[in-house]
Amino acid sequence: MRGQGGRVIKGLEAQRAGAIGFILGNNKAYANDVPSDPNFIPATTVTYENTLKLIQYIHSTPNPMAQLLPGRTVLDAKPAPSMALFSSRGPNIIDPNILKLLE
Repeated sequence: MRGQGGRVIKGLEAQRAGAIGFILGNNKAYANDVPSDPNFIPATTVTYENTLKLIQYIHSTPNPMAQLLPGRTVLDAKPAPSMALFSSRGPNIIDPNILKLLE
């Protein structure tokens, strides 16, 4: 869970312990912040609400499992997915999409 110590360092420690990927759960202070970090193994960050659900799942089964899948762009999703705080939200006069899709 997110708290003391750097996020990237947490990933390095997970890797050192033999992990092949990790999920960083936000604490209440960071709630919906979803940073983009240069992790050395596959990783993702989940919101505080989803962290609580994940912890509940871990405690509900003797062998909890997770699968990290590549990210993908979803168009016309309602409500729109959130973006990282550092991302540009437009307007984009070249392309009406919020994010430019490369082909």
